Order: sequence, then structure tokens, then C-alpha cells
Amino acid sequence: MSSKNSLAILQNSVTAVRSLWGRLLGQPEMYDGNRNINKACGYPEEPTNQEYYWFWKRFGLGKRIINIYPDECWKVSPYIYEDPDPDVETQFEKDLKELDERLSFLSRLHRLDRLSGVGRFGVMYLGFDDVDSVEGVSRPVEGKVKLLFLKVFDETRVEVGQWVTDDKDPRFGLPLAYTITFGEVNATGSGNSNRRTVHWSRVIHFADNCEDSDVYGEPRLRPVYNRLIDLRKIYGGSAEMFWLGARPSIGFEMDPQAKLEAEDVEEMQDEIEKFINDLQPYFKLQGVKANAIRTMIKEPTKFIDAHLQFIATTYEVPVRVFLGSEVGQLAGDKDDEHWNSRVGGRQITTLTPRIIRPTIDRFIEYGVVATPKQYTVEWQDLNTTDSKDRAEVAEIISKAMKDYVESDSARLMHPEIYLRDVVGLSDEVIRANRELIEGFEKDVPDDEDEEDEE
Repeated sequence: MSSKNSLAILQNSVTAVRSLWGRLLGQPEMYDGNRNINKACGYPEEPTNQEYYWFWKRFGLGKRIINIYPDECWKVSPYIYEDPDPDVETQFEKDLKELDERLSFLSRLHRLDRLSGVGRFGVMYLGFDDVDSVEGVSRPVEGKVKLLFLKVFDETRVEVGQWVTDDKDPRFGLPLAYTITFGEVNATGSGNSNRRTVHWSRVIHFADNCEDSDVYGEPRLRPVYNRLIDLRKIYGGSAEMFWLGARPSIGFEMDPQAKLEAEDVEEMQDEIEKFINDLQPYFKLQGVKANAIRTMIKEPTKFIDAHLQFIATTYEVPVRVFLGSEVGQLAGDKDDEHWNSRVGGRQITTLTPRIIRPTIDRFIEYGVVATPKQYTVEWQDLNTTDSKDRAEVAEIISKAMKDYVESDSARLMHPEIYLRDVVGLSDEVIRANRELIEGFEKDVPDDEDEEDEE
């Protein structure tokens, strides 16, 4: 076979394989553009912010997805200090504490973390006392000011109105001013206006899941938006299936000898619709025979579980954590450790440098809090066991040690080896209890002692 023929066969094979995969994947360009999975399944090509907002407000699973990382990260508050000595309180630490007591700014930052995931970003408006008119908020903050209030907004209520275009400005490519809707909105993301132009110095901007932009991130629902639509179909479909299938379906057989007027047909139609939609337990028919049809209700759980598994995997969240069923699990579980590491990593690499420090630095710049020499943001290690876990672990260890003492296990394993390698006590703890351990060793009879007694 010539090389030319071999090349032609290879090219045909590649084309055939490519065509097959195109048909399997349902790409729009295949079948002369007649197949489009998004269109066929009712998926939008690109969801709008209002659609994300709807799923956040109306679909509980959407709220869970948006909130899970912020809620897990902020379930413990960061420790912010200037002096590491807990007995010393600097003016900076005192001001920050009083500010949190007055305005709950850490709680507001938690809310900002949540709302930033509804769309591509969120903002926290800093209500300073340096303006006396609506137009005043469009000017930059200057000098020392007092912070009166904080308000947090998601993207459905905020637009970037102007950009910094001077490439010699350190803020080049970042927002210069925002247009913020201060009025209330409804579940669709719309409402009364009360729109104001706000200078960037009065705003803390946070975008999560950023890739090629520092201003816009990826909405948290975007990677699984199609799955949320599928789940709405399953939940709604299963409810409708039960509504219709829990009662016997009816087949209607017209008597060929019956003569019905138009009014009779219309009346029967009304009766049938009342039976189906209004749960009327009877209907009146004339010249029509009603036959019961066997119905079958399908169990939707396995389909729901498959989608929930997909969503949890997408966000790298253990399924039982995602579903909120972690009760009864001891700390130290590998699944928990991996999850806590992800949460702790986000606290350090995202929340501290991109939410907490920008906010505190703005407070320092405008004299809201005293200027420290430097300050530290520290998060608690989430893998540290809490009091409940410690009590459960202590109970398990105590029972194991009791069984060890009351059995002949000491003949098989030296007490120090058992305490260190099985129980997990440190060498320091073992040394501190050396006298008790040695006393226990003397009380353990060996085989020769038992033979002498015999």
C-alpha cells in the first residue's frame, strides 16, 4: 500500500472518530446544527446575574452552594492583634474591638464574602460622616473621618461606573467609581432605584474565584448551573408525579351510541379538570365510561444523589459536609482534615489579604482606628479538636486502657509501647507518668510466677 493511500485512510479514520464524538457529545455544529444540548435541555448559554440571584433566593441548594465556603471559613473569627501578649491591649486593638462591638464589622465581612459569590463580585459601602449630600459620596474620602455604618451589596445592586485609565496610576484598570442601588430589591433582583455614584475610597470590593481579572470573579453557581436546573426538574417533576400518580389515572371511553351537545362536552371537561387539578374526588360524565389506569410512581432519590455528588465533587466538599450530616464524626477523620485544610487555606490566602487587610488598612488610613506599628491576622487551626470531640476521644481511650489493664495484653505488649504507639501519648506524657507505669509493670504476673503458684 502506498504512503499516499495510508495517509488517506488515516485521515478518514480521524474524521470518522471526530464525527462520532461530535454526535455523542451533541455539539451544535453536528447534524447541520440541528442538535444543541443547551437548547434541548433548557440551559441558558450564559446565565444572567438575575438568574443567579433567583437561585440564591428561591432554591435552597443554590444558597447552600453560595454560603458553604464563607460559613465554614467564618465559623471562627480571626484574631487580629498588634501585640502578641494577651495581657497587653494596644490602642489599635481597643479601637478595633469597640468598632466590632458597635458595627459588627467582622460579621459584615462574612456577609460580603457570601454576597460576592451571588454574581461576579460584592462590595461593602463605608458610611463615613464627611458628606452632607447625596452627591458627596462621589468624592474621595479625605482626612480623618468617623465610620457611621456599613452596608453590603451583591452585584445585582452594583455596577462599575468608571475605571482608572491612567496607566501610571497604581490603581490602573481598577474601578474609580461605582453606581450603587441603595433601595431594597425583590427576589428577582429588581426594585426601587435610589442609585448613587460612589467613589472607590468608600467601598471595599471583593471578588472570589478570580482568574484573569482582579475585579470580576466567577459566580459560585456558574460551574453547576445546569445541574441546578436539572434538580429543579427532578424535584418539581417528582412532586407533580406524586400529585398525579398517587391517585389512579383515568381513561375515558366514549360510548359510540352517545349523542352529546357542545355544552355537555364542555361541562364534562370542567369536571375532569376539577378531578385532576382541584382534587375533587368525583366527576359527572354522560355517555362516557371512565376506566382506571394503573399508575407507577418512580423513586427520584438516586437521580438526586447523583447530582448532589457531582456538585459536591465540583466544589471539592465532602458530601456529608455539603449535606450538613457531619454529626457523630470524630475530629481527625481524613475527610475532615482535608476539608479543614481547604477552608484554612482559603482563610489565609483569600480572606486575610483580600477582605480583612484591605478593610483594616482603610480604617487606619482614615483614622477610624489608631495606627499600629504592624498587626497580625491569625486564624484558629480548624483541625484542633473541640470539647465534644475531646470528650468522645477521652471516653474511647479510657475504655481501651481499661481493657488493656484488665486483660493479659500487657504480656504481649510493653505498657510504654502500648501507650506511645497505640494510644498515641507523647514521650513527655509517658515520662511524667513513669512511676505509675513502673508500678503497673510490677503488678503484671509473668509465666514463671504462675508456674510457681501451681
